[in-house]
Amino acid sequence: MGRQKLEARINALKSKLNETDYKAIKAYEGHPGPDWAEMKAQRAAWREEIDAAQRQLDGLANE
Repeated sequence: MGRQKLEARINALKSKLNETDYKAIKAYEGHPGPDWAEMKAQRAAWREEIDAAQRQLDGLANE
């Protein structure tokens, strides 16, 4: 994947995290919704994908 596609994917995933921050905050405050377990897992997967894409970007910078 090229630099622009990696950056776009990272930005899209960060947007998804931002869009679901309110659910994370509610859960932190002790009021998780019925779908919190699923959302928590999805957010973790997004963060892992961001990290992997960032490592790829870092590799491109070192070439």
